[in-house]
Amino acid sequence: MKKLFIISLLACVFGFYSCSDDDTSIPTPSEIANIEAVPGAGSVTLYWDLPADTNLMYVKVTYVNPESKEHFAKLISRYNDSLVIDNLLKRYGNITYTLQTFNEKETAGTVYTVDAQSDAASKIAVLNGNSEAVNLTIDQLFTNAQESSEGALTNLLDGVVASNNFFHSSWSGGCIDKNGGYFYDPGQPHYLVIDLGKEVYGCNFAYATRNAGDVPLNFDVYGSISFDYSNWLSSDPTGATWGSINTDYSPESENAVKITSLSNMVSTATTWYTSPNFISQTPFRYLWLVHTGRAFFAISEIKATILGADIYDPETGETTAL
Repeated sequence: MKKLFIISLLACVFGFYSCSDDDTSIPTPSEIANIEAVPGAGSVTLYWDLPADTNLMYVKVTYVNPESKEHFAKLISRYNDSLVIDNLLKRYGNITYTLQTFNEKETAGTVYTVDAQSDAASKIAVLNGNSEAVNLTIDQLFTNAQESSEGALTNLLDGVVASNNFFHSSWSGGCIDKNGGYFYDPGQPHYLVIDLGKEVYGCNFAYATRNAGDVPLNFDVYGSISFDYSNWLSSDPTGATWGSINTDYSPESENAVKITSLSNMVSTATTWYTSPNFISQTPFRYLWLVHTGRAFFAISEIKATILGADIYDPETGETTAL
């Protein structure tokens, strides 16, 4: 019995020294350097330089919201050298951010502090429930791929859904522009552009499918302030010979902002589809419907509705009607 006790005691002592040895073999956390706080709209981004060795496990960042007095803590792994802190307001003034390093054994290292004030938070557009139907005319519709043999753009506004009366984007490889100029399919996604007549923050659209196939598969929806049809018109507006267009012209050419993507839309003939309501945080006048999933598509009618929006200012808590 005494022999067993001695052996057990020796095992415990050996285990204790082994653990102690393991603990002492892990260095204290290495330091980070060049800590910088960069303000943004309703945010502050913290940057730092990581150490060259691996003695750092993570950086703990803490701060207190000066209005709510709520404490926040975020752990940033040793593989990252920055942190974006959002949901801030400029009216909070300077906030002190504390950064502390830790190693694998949770041993705390050096504490660093940096003060920063965010820029003003961006104003937010919110739908207010008002709506206004757009009385579209042909001058408010544009496409980059009008099929040259059928399906004129004007058919979208004639109120006829049930007959063989529709718009078709190019399926034959030939296109025609509003001035009668012929050109080859640009090889871009086919799109429709709707001029809403004024700058808005919200809208929706509806279309009716044709009496046969070729229904739209997917639309990427963009909004832009500007649109210049002449930027991609055929180089031969008389139609006497096949011309060419600016194949680089796209939503990005007008600094359009992507609003959403739509898929799984209606697949049956002569059926109306109404899009979800769209809200954009930047105003737009031109609504781009960029078709994806297949080159061409066809629809028989189209409508657009402007949705009223108010502007909420997080800095003041006030809402302004547009």
